[in-house]
Amino acid sequence: MNILGLPFDTWVTKQIKQRQTILGQGVNTPSSALQYYNTKTPWIRLSSSVNLDNSTENKSALQKLKKLGLSVGPDSDLAKKFILQGGALSLNSENGPSFSKGIIDSKNNNIYNVAYGWGGIDERGYVPMPGITDAQVTYFNNGALSKAVINIRCFSKKQMALVDALYMHPGYTLLLEFGWSNYIDNSGNLTQYDNFSTPAFNYLFNPEGTERNHFIVFNKIQEERENKSGNYDAVYGKISKFGWQFQPDGSYTCMVQISGLGDMMESLKVNIALPDIGQTQDSGDTPPETPPSGSEPIPLVANAKKTVLNKSLFNLYSGIKNSTEEDKTYNLSLYSFPDPKNNWNKKKLTINKGIISLGKTITDSEENQSPQTYMAFGALMALIQCRLLVYDKQGDRSIPPFRFDFDFDNLDNDNNYILRPPGLYSSNPLVCLVAYDNINTKGTNITLPNSDINTILSSGIKYIDGDNLYLGKLAGIYVNFNYIATVLEQAEKDEEGGISLLTFLNTLLSGIQEALGNVNLITLKVDTDKGVIRFIDNAPQRFEKIPLQVPSEYARFNSFGVKPGTEGSFVRSINLNSELDSKFASQIVIGSQIASNQLSANATSFGEYNKGLTDRVFTKKESFYPTTEDTPEEKTIDVFFNENIINSTETPTLFDTIYTERQFTSETLSSFTSLTQDLFSLISGKLVTDKQIPASSFLPFNLSLEMDGLSGMKLFEKFVMDDNILPPTYESDSVDLLIKGIDHTITPTAWLTKVETQAAPKTNLDSVSRPPQLGSKNTRQGGSGGGGGGNEGGNSNNTPTNEIPVPEGLDPASEVRFNAMQKSYLGVFNKYGSVSGMCAQWSYNLALNYCRALKGLDGTIPGTKLAAGGNANQNTQFWANLVKMGYTQTKVGNNISKARVRELLSQTTWGYGDIVVYYANDGNASDSHRKYGHAQVYVGSLNTPKWSTSTQNNYGASFVYGSRSSNKWDFYVFRAPATASSVGTGPGL
Repeated sequence: MNILGLPFDTWVTKQIKQRQTILGQGVNTPSSALQYYNTKTPWIRLSSSVNLDNSTENKSALQKLKKLGLSVGPDSDLAKKFILQGGALSLNSENGPSFSKGIIDSKNNNIYNVAYGWGGIDERGYVPMPGITDAQVTYFNNGALSKAVINIRCFSKKQMALVDALYMHPGYTLLLEFGWSNYIDNSGNLTQYDNFSTPAFNYLFNPEGTERNHFIVFNKIQEERENKSGNYDAVYGKISKFGWQFQPDGSYTCMVQISGLGDMMESLKVNIALPDIGQTQDSGDTPPETPPSGSEPIPLVANAKKTVLNKSLFNLYSGIKNSTEEDKTYNLSLYSFPDPKNNWNKKKLTINKGIISLGKTITDSEENQSPQTYMAFGALMALIQCRLLVYDKQGDRSIPPFRFDFDFDNLDNDNNYILRPPGLYSSNPLVCLVAYDNINTKGTNITLPNSDINTILSSGIKYIDGDNLYLGKLAGIYVNFNYIATVLEQAEKDEEGGISLLTFLNTLLSGIQEALGNVNLITLKVDTDKGVIRFIDNAPQRFEKIPLQVPSEYARFNSFGVKPGTEGSFVRSINLNSELDSKFASQIVIGSQIASNQLSANATSFGEYNKGLTDRVFTKKESFYPTTEDTPEEKTIDVFFNENIINSTETPTLFDTIYTERQFTSETLSSFTSLTQDLFSLISGKLVTDKQIPASSFLPFNLSLEMDGLSGMKLFEKFVMDDNILPPTYESDSVDLLIKGIDHTITPTAWLTKVETQAAPKTNLDSVSRPPQLGSKNTRQGGSGGGGGGNEGGNSNNTPTNEIPVPEGLDPASEVRFNAMQKSYLGVFNKYGSVSGMCAQWSYNLALNYCRALKGLDGTIPGTKLAAGGNANQNTQFWANLVKMGYTQTKVGNNISKARVRELLSQTTWGYGDIVVYYANDGNASDSHRKYGHAQVYVGSLNTPKWSTSTQNNYGASFVYGSRSSNKWDFYVFRAPATASSVGTGPGL
């Protein structure tokens, strides 16, 4: 799950609790605890995946070693004889350990099984065996890259030759493992790590059949971490660097660096030259065309023959450009996609609606007029994974060094979440486009108009997350083909002219983030647990519906000392400091007041941080705009939006010029981008002060912990500290601590884990504020590219449509409400069954028994069945009975379209027991949907449509009149009481 600030995995949190509990035992300490205190020591092991080739064509490695008098067999024989652990040891035929001991003599000429004379005595006599002196594991570049540095000591030329053959050849892989010899498991038992073999170690020497790939190693490492309760860890990666030095005493000090396979993002080049292999098989492929003489071709066309990625983009673009000028979606087909879900066997991958084209667009370049073509970000990652990575080819399988963490089979359900304030749109369609809804800041009067561009984007891969208002999906951002080609042309190159995959992706994301108002800060990181590249948005997100697999409890570290009889601390040292650099200057000045959201900087994090403080001399800090001292914050946003973005005095407005007229010219886009960034800086700040989203800035406060070695913690996860050392401003109820760095140091005497953190202000959020409906589409003006337009949905006689936001419910998903609704639901239907055409009466009785359950009247559910007092349609008695019970009645929509009714039902956050009523105002007056209407009750997870009425499953749909042609509907909402104290009176109560 790619979410910022998740808790540790449950087993990591349990291990922290167990360690602190056993260290907190005072008098009568059990012997197991004393053993844990005094006998735990680290172990460390390095194993090689190198086989020695015994073929006729390549005997050089074997011959060189044999010339030194070393007995070496082919394949993995040497790697099994020379495992670095406690010096050096061997595997016997049963894969058990053969520990080195004693000294070599004439009767014992096994040079790989002795402690003294290891490797032979003809060179320097009885020298010690080689071994690891220490190791350091580090993550850097925001976790995108990782490395392990292992220091080894050799005592003879022969030992050095063996180390060189197995451990010093760049590109080959090694397995570094380490852990505690004695540890406390998650059940509180003292456990010895007495198994020599681990799953990853066994697999390294005996890969299982045809399923031979490094992703299995990652999975086995992660399984062992959990099985050993965080007291084991490992790094599997390729040799990226080595060095050695001859010492005066005749020994050699060697250094080997292992880089995680994700580091290949730095070495892999995306601008690889196009091989002469004929046509590719992507949908829409055509031969690259030569631009007309005298024109200045755009990068997409000019570089069509330069690289594999350029050619793929150009071929797709050519097929689209020659087909239509209308807005259209296309599927992306990759005919030889290595499938990670099927052991990397190749398959045809089709990404539905992975590409969108927009017709009738205007730009500064004659070569780039129309159509504009876009590829979903998730589809682009699939194309890169299929075409640009290097592969270990094994028959029909192609295994890459890493994979991108996207659900390519169903990008709509992908979980690469990013922050998305409601109403967020792209300010530069020449970079990217996203589907948008309306802005929801409280107290403002802003309405974004709908557009044909938004309509087709909304039909593509999902960007707006239906379950979480403030989240977007990275996979659903549609990136302009020509922008991708421009990044390939302009991205920073290395000395050899190459562009690394990491540089390309960071540059691409930088432009996308700028176009989306700079509300995101997306970084790449390597998940060493699974060998995948994850995309993490560093802007804190808000979840309404937490995914089921996310742990609910945050781990708490004790800083020092022992709480008698309760808990101790396994933290060895703490570094705590606070510092400010120049980039915080404007935020600090503006943030030293409560009204901290100004045009010159968004400092709402410091505004929260400084609540309750004022400056006696420099009393009020704000931008020149607005001009009056008492202009409220929401008025500032209104004025800025209506005077700059919508330009209510101009026709067309700036927004319409781009989204309706489709004039993607530099003159309009440059100002639109700048204004959009200012607007969403204000909006983001307002959402923070409205307690809708967490503050997005991090505080200049650094806390690092050095503790007894522990595995399983990951970058960007969150934990809690006790308040023993933190100043009041930084106590646990004021800030969140997120991991920004993890290092492991392993020596013969200790395994230490160092955790670096970043701090963000903690915000207690209010219930979600839903955005109002988008405004109507504006008709495109003549002479600007023409075509299209008209009102969406609409009423046949142009009767005005009125709608207000749905009022918020209280604690909609609470367990109390769920239990009450479940008792009512089961009671009513078990006793009275299902009856068609009685929606008002059954809805009334489901509501009545829900309220009875809230009040604790469980023994008499259901009570006597009562009449509702009439039908659903404009029935004052039925509605009055609901209000009397404690329901809150609101007429949300008048003459709204059927599509809008569907949207309200699917996109609103409903609470258990809520009731909606809807009926049509047009069509045949005798039809049931107009004459009677419909009432239904929200029952959530109790059934599939999540609604119930007089038939248990609400006729199998959330909207029961889907086949009716009427398009003018009234829509009422009755919010249910949430607690016993809010239940009213009436019959049955």
